[in-house]
Amino acid sequence: MKYSASPRKAHPMKLLSLSILAGVSMLNAQQSIVPAAIDPLLPTPLQSGVSVAFALPAVTAPTLFPGTYSYSIKVPAGATKLEISLSSGFDLDLYVRYGQAVAYGTDGGQIVADYRSETTGGNESIVITGSPMPAGTYYIALNVTTLGLAASGALVATTTVGCQYNLETSEISMTAAGGLGSVSVLSTPGCAWTAVGSAPWITVYSHANGISSGLVGFQVAANTGAARIGVITVGGQVFTIRQAGVGEVLVPNNALLISQFVAGGGQWSMDIFVTNLSVTSEGFTMTFYNADGTPRTMPIQGPGVVGSITRTLAAGETQLIQTSGSDALQQGWAVLIPNSSTASRLSGFAVFRSTLPVGSSEAIVPFMDPNQTRFVLLYDNADGFVTTAALANPSSTVTLTITATARDQSGQTVGVPVIIVLPPLGRTTLVVPDRFAETAGQVGSIYLSGNSGITGLGLRFAPQSTFTSFPLLTSPDIQ
Repeated sequence: MKYSASPRKAHPMKLLSLSILAGVSMLNAQQSIVPAAIDPLLPTPLQSGVSVAFALPAVTAPTLFPGTYSYSIKVPAGATKLEISLSSGFDLDLYVRYGQAVAYGTDGGQIVADYRSETTGGNESIVITGSPMPAGTYYIALNVTTLGLAASGALVATTTVGCQYNLETSEISMTAAGGLGSVSVLSTPGCAWTAVGSAPWITVYSHANGISSGLVGFQVAANTGAARIGVITVGGQVFTIRQAGVGEVLVPNNALLISQFVAGGGQWSMDIFVTNLSVTSEGFTMTFYNADGTPRTMPIQGPGVVGSITRTLAAGETQLIQTSGSDALQQGWAVLIPNSSTASRLSGFAVFRSTLPVGSSEAIVPFMDPNQTRFVLLYDNADGFVTTAALANPSSTVTLTITATARDQSGQTVGVPVIIVLPPLGRTTLVVPDRFAETAGQVGSIYLSGNSGITGLGLRFAPQSTFTSFPLLTSPDIQ
């Protein structure tokens, strides 16, 4: 490898050329050789392992070539090595920079690069390694020091990716009775892996060892005590198994969550629409909870004041569940658990309504899944509006800790992050201007990050007491 992290050395031939042409501006020399039609911001992309021939115009001073005379390569996540080789019969130097183009600095023409190879002649190479190395775009540039002749040669950049392992899903919930389960392992072809359970009540019974992608089968023993959590580790990836205790029900991955549930008080009512999108019938149980995570009852048309509702929907059937009247305001949230623990046949939404002499307001409450851990809540506290959020913990075993960070309209962090702690199946109301004084009269966003799943709903109240609901936002890029 021909790599140097030290400042670029000067070769005798280069010093002679520089002394003769001391009055020639590097920048002018560079600009003079780039045709006007070439966009200097667009390097030529390289494919890993594919050699590319190049031809550079003659120059009268040592010149760093920009634009389509330069190159770039995208290094994927998990790469452990990037090797760049230059072969030419002319005296060339090779430079690499991560994230932005190689360029002249402001210190008298020093070339700004993260890696460089500057030996005499045209055979240069740079090897960059990491475990793994930073993913992204690496920019490659050539510097010509052979004067008066058009230079040519070949350039090849090769990335090496190590073994990568992913699981098709990250966790499963099981009843106290236990049973059989499986998880799919997605692996780089030819890479070996081993599946290992963390507790004696988890037994890996099939494909404990594998090469490339495969399916790991496991068995969970019956639980006679409290709820418990264990894991299976495969290729450094963790698959979590949550098992209910005796008499407990865990919230499975296919549960549907209603983060705002209100009724009664002479003002509030709620309609819940549940539909079966499958060609197979599906049953479910909807259970109501207080803010502290304890079970509660709600007034429902038909069965009366109940703590849960059990229904079965035929293929394609839609059912409407409505609250009934109550003198006192009833407020909580609900969890809908399908009978089939691994199927997602049911969908729908809820509508809650406020009826006042001056008019009515309605808001949609979407069904949410229990697995998302990061959300963004947009807020509008300007012109008399107030934004709130109903946040709930869908886990029946884990205390949820949410870090809420406020940002202004430009995306800059304001104030101090707020920590929200919710017990298992707990719920709270976040009034944005009360918890973040800096957001009063402003618009912006609240970033929510939890140690386990979060469910929630945004509400925007107008000065006239009317309101609207809106969903929390998700993105793979949320940090």
